[in-house]
Amino acid sequence: MPRLVILSLSVIILLTLAPAAPADRSGIGPFSRAVINGDYATVSRMLRANPSLARTRDFGPGQRHMRMTPLHWAATTRRARMARLLCSFGADPNARDHYGLTPYRLALMASKLETMRVLAKAGGKM
Repeated sequence: MPRLVILSLSVIILLTLAPAAPADRSGIGPFSRAVINGDYATVSRMLRANPSLARTRDFGPGQRHMRMTPLHWAATTRRARMARLLCSFGADPNARDHYGLTPYRLALMASKLETMRVLAKAGGKM
């Protein structure tokens, strides 16, 4: 268990510090890129046009199969307002990535209380 926590924290740190890469190389699509960058207006506009984007999955940078949802990205980058928006469009607060981590667990690991509250209110669990 301690190895998983260390690995997960390392992933969070690397994702936070990683420079933005083109979608074709990183595997992160334009929607998740907007979530990661905190571009609330773009995410909101894209969700109004296509609500199913809230439930999509992307690959991660340098990792071919992380299978993170936009809600995972919002939790990882500590964006409570973005998490609230995604949940309002039907994002699954209990979706698991390749490592079995939920968005709530990522918010917990990042020590982001407000994001944890948003996800718990939406039904998110560890």
